Amino acid sequence: MKVTLLMMFCCVLIVVTSCNNTIKMRPIGAADEDVDEELGATEEDIDDGAGDADRELQDRDEGVSTDEDFQSPLNQLPARFAVITDTHIYENDLGIDGTMYSEHQGGDPKMIAASEAVVRAGFNKIIESDVDFIILPGDLSRNGEFVSHVKLAEILKQIESLGIEVFVVPGNHDINTNGAIGYNSEGSYAVQEMNADEFVENYNDFGYSSALYRDNFSLSYIAEPAEGVWLFALDSCVFQQDLGCAGEFLDLTYDWIVEKLSEASSSGKQVIGMMHHNVFDHLEKKSSFMDSYLDGFVIANSDQISQAFVDYGVTVVFTGHYHVHDITVRKIGEKSLYDVVTAAVVSHPSPIRIVDISKDFKLSITTEYVEEIDFDTGDQTFPEYSEAIVDSAMEGFVDNYLQSVPLTSDEKLKVRMLMISAMKQHYQGDENPTEEELAMYEELDSGLTGLATPIISSFWTDLEPKDTTITIDLISGEYFY
Repeated sequence: MKVTLLMMFCCVLIVVTSCNNTIKMRPIGAADEDVDEELGATEEDIDDGAGDADRELQDRDEGVSTDEDFQSPLNQLPARFAVITDTHIYENDLGIDGTMYSEHQGGDPKMIAASEAVVRAGFNKIIESDVDFIILPGDLSRNGEFVSHVKLAEILKQIESLGIEVFVVPGNHDINTNGAIGYNSEGSYAVQEMNADEFVENYNDFGYSSALYRDNFSLSYIAEPAEGVWLFALDSCVFQQDLGCAGEFLDLTYDWIVEKLSEASSSGKQVIGMMHHNVFDHLEKKSSFMDSYLDGFVIANSDQISQAFVDYGVTVVFTGHYHVHDITVRKIGEKSLYDVVTAAVVSHPSPIRIVDISKDFKLSITTEYVEEIDFDTGDQTFPEYSEAIVDSAMEGFVDNYLQSVPLTSDEKLKVRMLMISAMKQHYQGDENPTEEELAMYEELDSGLTGLATPIISSFWTDLEPKDTTITIDLISGEYFY
């Protein structure tokens, strides 16, 4: 069975040093109305004071140029930033009723009508965390609607008014999607999409206007969100080709990436990556079904770009696109490269990553979750509401698959329960099936080899390391909890 997931690709690399701005914070637990007022704060409300960090000479990791007179920018750390991805925001004025809307929401794990409320709540969580900047690795809109992009840009302007810089790149649901629609009582209707030039204009204040360099062959750019901090925003969306949800770096863009990575290396920059598509697979392919399920999530020239990353000292790459909360590490020669996927904030459990980089080159990742939103969820809490949407989508997906699997009714009920549970655990990260689930799985395994059970096992197998909280040594590549 071929699973088609329409998405798009881009990358961001970050070179980190200090930016110890003190941000005017809203009190934790404040109402959403208070948050909206906070997001509207002026620059006069922001304390721009930044303490001078210690600066000491440090040797760089092997493969990175050194100079005895050069003061590594990482000596200016710590730095803190947030990762919020696959916001898929939808402008509700385009319509949120009718049979077609209900059908689309019923089969989609992403919240459509509640998307703006979830995104705002996610940014409020980030504000509470007192970050220096925020990165958004693509899929900003639901499916490229012009007015949805405009809505998100309005929110990002409020964020930047608080003194928090924001950097975006496009994803496969953002530009020339040929699928931007609204809803009405008669079904759906086409709406204005956003093209590449309009994307840059709309998000000009969120990376493009402050760019140190821009690639001539893509929407890639390099910005400096703080002194010594370089952000490589690498766009791998190939808009003129029908790649489905796949992505790649074309040759001229890849050459530009390598050139700028070399410059970062020779300047003593510590580079961290973030891209829309994944660098590696995040599941073990234990059946042919998983080949089709994973099709298009990993960048086409994975081996090539991975080698370039490690050649120039990249240890961590932040990605999106896959909509799961997962971390995978791969050894390339003697070096380690981590692919850190952040799940879509508009899907349960709505996670956000907070990343701290210390002066001793340790990168610590924690996970926060959206718990409340300013939206009518009926008699359900927000977690209950969002989980019900995911359940509905996954039930439809599993039921569709099981139609082609020759099982008894009793077996189908058990497989259905286990597949849905395993997929949800994979979405959330740190997969941990219960003893009851494992016992049920063992009962099924003997009679279903090569059918449903390898799929369940794939979703349950959590590749190292853990997914929600971790510390990574940027020099040695080792991790610990």
